Amino acid sequence: MIALLLSGLALAGGLDAHGFQVFGRSSDPGAYVRLVTPDMAPPGFDVAVLVDHGNQPLMEVLPDGKVPLITALTTANFALGWSPVAWLRFDATWAGHALGATPVGSFAGAGDARVGATWSLVRPVERRVGVALSPSVWLPTGASRYNVGVSSVGGGAILAVGQSLGSFGWTVNGGARLSPAEQVRNLAVGSGPLLGAGVRLEAREDFGLGLELTAQGVTGWRSVPVEAMLTTHSRYQPGTWLVAGLAVGLNDAVGATSWRVVVGAAMGRDEDDGVADEVPVWLPPPCPGSPGCPAVDPAEDPTCEPEEQPPEPLAYLDQERNRIVVVENVFFEEGAARLLGSAEPFLEGVYQVLVEHPEVDHLLIEGHTNNHGSDAYNLELGQARAEQVEAWLVARGIDETRLIPKGYGFRRPLVPHDDPEAARINRRVEFTVLRSDEDPEEIRLPGEEELPPK
Repeated sequence: MIALLLSGLALAGGLDAHGFQVFGRSSDPGAYVRLVTPDMAPPGFDVAVLVDHGNQPLMEVLPDGKVPLITALTTANFALGWSPVAWLRFDATWAGHALGATPVGSFAGAGDARVGATWSLVRPVERRVGVALSPSVWLPTGASRYNVGVSSVGGGAILAVGQSLGSFGWTVNGGARLSPAEQVRNLAVGSGPLLGAGVRLEAREDFGLGLELTAQGVTGWRSVPVEAMLTTHSRYQPGTWLVAGLAVGLNDAVGATSWRVVVGAAMGRDEDDGVADEVPVWLPPPCPGSPGCPAVDPAEDPTCEPEEQPPEPLAYLDQERNRIVVVENVFFEEGAARLLGSAEPFLEGVYQVLVEHPEVDHLLIEGHTNNHGSDAYNLELGQARAEQVEAWLVARGIDETRLIPKGYGFRRPLVPHDDPEAARINRRVEFTVLRSDEDPEEIRLPGEEELPPK
């Protein structure tokens, strides 16, 4: 009975009144939901389930006023992504409309599916503007009779330009979706623009805010749904993120809701996966008779409590080797110059060494990478990583004239590149103390073969 009633509302051809496309990966605080960004995820899988509820996504404008054809639409959006390498990601999305409400009844049905890829043409290494291309194919799996699916296969692409500036980032999208045109009332259905812009702020390593403006539709070029959406990403536990969003429609085009609420969860490789977050602690030696134990007679007291010892420093100056030795290497995200949160305490240790040893006039900050990518690319990435550490130390108050960043790429790996952990271990920063009697302008930076032994 409901289906018969709805058939009177269905328009000739197929409209997609949903108007909600998932292009982002959603599995970190710097991600977007509806936009493409050149800042890619670490290699691995990610999956997301986002539920959106839109109010009045399909309105018909009549001479005497607006009439809602779909008064509300609740949809579960499923997204799956896979990044085999840091500069390439494949993804697929599908929408399942759990409940649609109309003036004469309700319905449930499938939405259209999309399969695509994102290729980072220019990686957004620290302060450099990145460029990515994201082609997609849309499959007509949606229920076009309920106006939640286009009736033909479509293809298109988005060109994304973006930048990552520490905790702040931005992206701009431009593209189109093309399908065979169908005339539905006064609309040429099937094709439309895929436009958008967004900014994001990682307030903490486990929480991010985003603002997205999208103009994405399939009802031609004159009637494009425009929405603005505020989003949050918060880490529930390592590798699991909670996503929430609130959107408002800025016009009356098909797919632009008066308001929309989004909630969901995403799972993926956490940026700190494989890197210990705990700071090493000092463990007391065995008793009795070991250094640090009070002198006791084991016959009288076979047990003893060791005297309290201070924890090992996270970084110290090795004057014989001309290095600042860090207990743990400084790790970065794969293919990026963004420091992981676990590096913070060790950088603090380097800062303390520089404060306590003002005689260290010139400190070489060595940026090292794994061998993913070309030699030229990794030299540039290593330089960006060294400059990121320099910026961190300068922000803490270290005179920048004491710091000399230099990238060495993948030419000095800690472990062989074919080691299973090489990709993670070899992306790091090391520190070499240069001669203090040299003028900074006259220092010749050593090549990789001239650095002190590791």
